[in-house]
Amino acid sequence: MNKRYRISTKPTVYGWSVIVDFTINSFGGISGYESQPVSILWAEEEILELEQRKIHPNMSGSGAIGYRLKFVGALTASDAENAGERLAFAILRLAEKRRWGLHLEWPDSPLPCRVVDRTGSTGITMQAFGSASLHVPFAMFVDELGEAFNDRKDVPYEVLMSLELCAAARFENNPRVRFVLLVSALEALAVQKDLSEQLGALIPDLEAIIEKSEIEDPDLRQSLIGQVSNLRRESIRRSIRQLLKKFDIAEADFNEIYDARSSILHEGKRIPELGRLVDSIGEILKNIYQNF
Repeated sequence: MNKRYRISTKPTVYGWSVIVDFTINSFGGISGYESQPVSILWAEEEILELEQRKIHPNMSGSGAIGYRLKFVGALTASDAENAGERLAFAILRLAEKRRWGLHLEWPDSPLPCRVVDRTGSTGITMQAFGSASLHVPFAMFVDELGEAFNDRKDVPYEVLMSLELCAAARFENNPRVRFVLLVSALEALAVQKDLSEQLGALIPDLEAIIEKSEIEDPDLRQSLIGQVSNLRRESIRRSIRQLLKKFDIAEADFNEIYDARSSILHEGKRIPELGRLVDSIGEILKNIYQNF
């Protein structure tokens, strides 16, 4: 008996599905697809369904399209999670290959997918969108532009870079991308001091020890020497702390923010309540910009 038939007729046995929602920018899309829900005949035995979904009017107005992929036929919730992660990987891999702009939904959840119990009641669902705009009168635009223009005779590169990253972050709809850009905007403001005088002969001594060591791999030896040499510069985290202290900003919020940033970039984790951290880093940057 065909497995797809068993899946469709025995939801209590194959009781789990997983959904991956994503949005593709105007550069990409799926031709030959009529936007109606369709069951995909792919090489796998499980059922895969594709449908379009409503996205924010600001995004659809620019040509972006929302899609939903639903993988049907997992025996357990754990199997569904695994399938969802692989499905998210597959669509991201395809986007990279085709040079599409794409982002996944639910960026605050632990997984880039949503596991669904096929036997559960669906109940009532509702979808809504909202947005806010902050327009300024023309005269106010001219006044504030002139005020900012005359505020400085010379603009430090780090301030210009930070402001550019901050403004670019507000262009992003994906909270994870926005968060990483905002933290990068803070890092751009933190100048790493040279610690050579404070460390004295420590770094040259460590470099000499590594040079004389019995490490056979020359690339590894040079890599270690390079890492030791970098100790002459203050760590970016310490330099940010010094920056916060200068502007009398509490470090507690920053520690949570920077730990979240490291988890995202170095461990690939998804951070619950990321929107709150986005607001926190935004307030920190606003405080610094106003008093820089």
